[in-house]
Amino acid sequence: MLIDDHTLFRQGLIKLLESHHQLEVTGQAGNAAQAFEVLRTTVPDVIVTGVKMPGMDGVQCMEQIRKTLPQIKFVFLSMYEDAAYVLRALRAGASGYVLKSWPVERLIDTIVSVQNSQKSRLNLSLDRDVLLAFGGIGASSKNNLSHQERKVLQLLAGGLSNKAIGESMFLSEQTVKGYIHNILGKLDASDRTHAAVIGVRQGLLD
Repeated sequence: MLIDDHTLFRQGLIKLLESHHQLEVTGQAGNAAQAFEVLRTTVPDVIVTGVKMPGMDGVQCMEQIRKTLPQIKFVFLSMYEDAAYVLRALRAGASGYVLKSWPVERLIDTIVSVQNSQKSRLNLSLDRDVLLAFGGIGASSKNNLSHQERKVLQLLAGGLSNKAIGESMFLSEQTVKGYIHNILGKLDASDRTHAAVIGVRQGLLD
């Protein structure tokens, strides 16, 4: 099943997906409300959904569907406009994450892999290039973050700027910068987004 609010893109992608012998598109929708209606009559193995849509976004849609149909797996199709969406999808149980700029073969490979996977929703099988796009996942990172550093990381992962983090924690912007510098060093992270992804993967965020 495919959910995307761009009609021409959705219809074109359906034709490409159905050209693969292992795939059958059982339904389509332009938003979450339409998806709920389609799911009254069909239950797909995998739902491919956009991230940003009118009304309920892709992550919220997935969370609602999983309340009654937890067996459905989700692959997100994104332009990577906001790293916070990736983090939310990871937490909510995304099984795949593909860039719209990638060849359709990559999407097909991801869908087939997700469809055949027996992994639980806690063991995510995200495409390696997605992780590399965020600077990679540090395997040897150190988790000795202080309470304040973890709080800064939590706010950072939520997409807050240094100024907003400082206002929330009653700290100066310079102090926040110092905390972030320490966090990047302790997690062996290349940048803020990389640190947030590591935080999610290693359970450092509340």
